[in-house]
Amino acid sequence: ASLAPDNGGVGNCANSISSGSTCQPICNSGFTVSGLSYCSGGQFTSATCVGDPCNVVSTPTNGGKGNCANLLERETTCQPTCDEGYAVTGPHSCKGSSLFTAAACVACPPGTVSPALNTHTTCDAVICGANQRVRSNFCVACPAGTTKLAGDDASKDDTACACSKNHHLTDGKCLACVAGTTRPAGDVITGKDTTCSLATPPTQPLSASEANQMAEAKKTKAQMARDVMLAGISDIKAKGKATLLANAAIAGVKIQKVEFG
Repeated sequence: ASLAPDNGGVGNCANSISSGSTCQPICNSGFTVSGLSYCSGGQFTSATCVGDPCNVVSTPTNGGKGNCANLLERETTCQPTCDEGYAVTGPHSCKGSSLFTAAACVACPPGTVSPALNTHTTCDAVICGANQRVRSNFCVACPAGTTKLAGDDASKDDTACACSKNHHLTDGKCLACVAGTTRPAGDVITGKDTTCSLATPPTQPLSASEANQMAEAKKTKAQMARDVMLAGISDIKAKGKATLLANAAIAGVKIQKVEFG
């Protein structure tokens, strides 16, 4: 008995054919018959229906041919490429009833990029360098007197630079501190106005001579204060006790207990 091939029909083949005879089956749209069906020695051999290849369309706009030929075999794919700044939607494919699906090259979103002759399906974010900020998905230089670490993603929201050390913020601009004043870095230019502070001069260690002079001056001042205090005490016993305590304090001696007879 003759049977219809897959994806085709019996054509002029009868239910039974004599040994040594041939007949011609037919194929569905998108398929081509491989030849004749025949009967030999009582055994029927049917022709097959082979899927037609796809005619590959021209290269995608803003792209290249890649590894694609003029024809694409059924149930296979090939990969076109895209130009710089574009990403490919996928491969060309030949599916089903020789249905050709073409890939396309689409522009990268703002703040992203791709290399030339690429097969990327997504674009890479542009990362700003040091002293750059994001403005409308572009990396632009920070204004004078401001700074910023590298790493801002240009595909995301705008960013702001900050004032450098010894600069303060006024009306969104970083201005240098006046002489003798200072301010740490970090004032964001989108923030409120700031001011500089008086600079504290570095402390220098005293020399031995300067330390002795300071100690003597301190001692003299303490003695003068002692004399003023003692002048107001009329009781001899109380005055003696006060004198002892004052002299001990000036000398740096700690007295635990004082007794008078």
